[in-house]
Amino acid sequence: MGEVKLVSSHTHNFDMKHATIILIVLASFATAQTDSIRGNQFTLEGEIINGIWRPPGCGTTAWGMVVEFSIREFSDSTYTLDSIPVIFTCPGFYGEGFFKVGEIYSLTLADENQANFGWVILNKFVLEKYTLEKQLWVIEAEKSAVDNKASIKGKSHRKRLWPQGHK
Repeated sequence: MGEVKLVSSHTHNFDMKHATIILIVLASFATAQTDSIRGNQFTLEGEIINGIWRPPGCGTTAWGMVVEFSIREFSDSTYTLDSIPVIFTCPGFYGEGFFKVGEIYSLTLADENQANFGWVILNKFVLEKYTLEKQLWVIEAEKSAVDNKASIKGKSHRKRLWPQGHK
């Protein structure tokens, strides 16, 4: 018949430890996201000009919201209007009090959704007021320390699809 090999428990534990370490290393490489951003990237400095529609917190549903800004500086020289709508994904992760009408923000934007899934955006009708060739998705947002009393940072889904913890 077939040959049977006996393996000591010491060798078996050694192999299991190595296998576990290898699995952890491979899993970390497989799940690590890079700092690459899909689509074209833009920067915007602007002031929130309209009320905020705060959707429920992200969980089983991926919520987003459109926020309109009056433009102070915008890196897309082809855009000619004085205001622009942008999409914030999982806005609850930015924290209570982050979004305030009249405050100045510096944003990093992309013209492609960075997630591999769609978003439920309750106030998507705001985008329809503009004739846009592309939708702009917030990658990173920071309140301006110059015009606002406090500098508060919020990051979108560039480094992780679902930021930890939300209110």
